[in-house]
Amino acid sequence: MPRATKTPTIPLPLSLERWYSDPNNAVALRELLESEAFKVAVATLSQANLPTGMATALAPSAVERMAWLAGYNDFARDLVSLTKPRNQHSDPEPWGHIRPQHL
Repeated sequence: MPRATKTPTIPLPLSLERWYSDPNNAVALRELLESEAFKVAVATLSQANLPTGMATALAPSAVERMAWLAGYNDFARDLVSLTKPRNQHSDPEPWGHIRPQHL
């Protein structure tokens, strides 16, 4: 069995500026997202994680599962948004919806 090569670590956090600084990033990602294997994988995982009738009857775990699933589905849409030029979508400030409480 061939030995797996270690993927180089990319330091975090990464900015959107870094992503958009290389136009080849969007092209390579678009090719990946348009592949049949990726589409089937997303559809399979999305379908497998849908809440069932029994899960929706069990609160609060049903609420937690649906909240998790909403974020899970956003991830695939967010990947697609990275394939578009920056001026074609809004670029909200991360965590901008959270406001500090003043005591």
